[in-house]
Amino acid sequence: MILMGPPGAGKASLAKKIAKALKIPRIHLQDRLTSMAGEETELGRLVGELITACALIPDEVISTALHEEIETAREGFIIDGFPRDPAQAAQLDNFLKGVGAPLELIIEVHADNDDLMERLVGMLECGTCGTKYNTYTKPPMVEGMCDMCGGRIARRPADYEETVANKLRNCEVSIAEILSYFKSQKIAHQLYGLADREDAYERAMEIIKSVERIPLVDMEAVQEEKSAGKKKRGKASAKKKSEAAPAVDQKSKATEKGAAKKAAKKAVKKAAQKAP
Repeated sequence: MILMGPPGAGKASLAKKIAKALKIPRIHLQDRLTSMAGEETELGRLVGELITACALIPDEVISTALHEEIETAREGFIIDGFPRDPAQAAQLDNFLKGVGAPLELIIEVHADNDDLMERLVGMLECGTCGTKYNTYTKPPMVEGMCDMCGGRIARRPADYEETVANKLRNCEVSIAEILSYFKSQKIAHQLYGLADREDAYERAMEIIKSVERIPLVDMEAVQEEKSAGKKKRGKASAKKKSEAAPAVDQKSKATEKGAAKKAAKKAVKKAAQKAP
């Protein structure tokens, strides 16, 4: 399943609760990329450079990062923070169908813009200990000073409210485009209100329980069946036998994975060269 919604809607909190209740992994794009950046590999080093430079991460790298986790989550998973546009949605959809585990559910958190603005614009953080505050709902006792360590709390720039408003508008457009892509599959459900409020978890679990599970498909067995059919037809006709494609073996699968990683590395290097 996918959990999507605007920034500040409380998706992370809800995703963690659902993952714990269903005993499935929560796959978060930013966490996965950060983990990759810590790996002692060429790809990990390049991803780290892009993150440090605040550069755009290529889709090839994102796919490589997520696919490795998804392939091992045979009991299900919840993705938070991905996809971010229709192209990534199509990429994820095709990959899941290709491994015999089609997407079953999308939960869209539909929060009120006033609540989101209050959270995002009012968000403050201590530069020393990291304690979080909010100008409107949880201000520090002394303005500009942390209650815990006495450190300085940074103020937002004057135009920050406009920046957040633009970000929310762009996010709304992206979510609408992604949902439009999945519209024919009829798997999208809306969850109204902030996702980290007490009643949101119960409503989300009701949605999950109402969805009928799709059995996993053994793609290796499907490939073997196709291969057997081709061989059978090949015996009847030498011409058809020459035209039939050979079965995909483990070696070719490994080659495909290697090619994907090479493409990801190439994309990262290209992005790194353009990075500021």
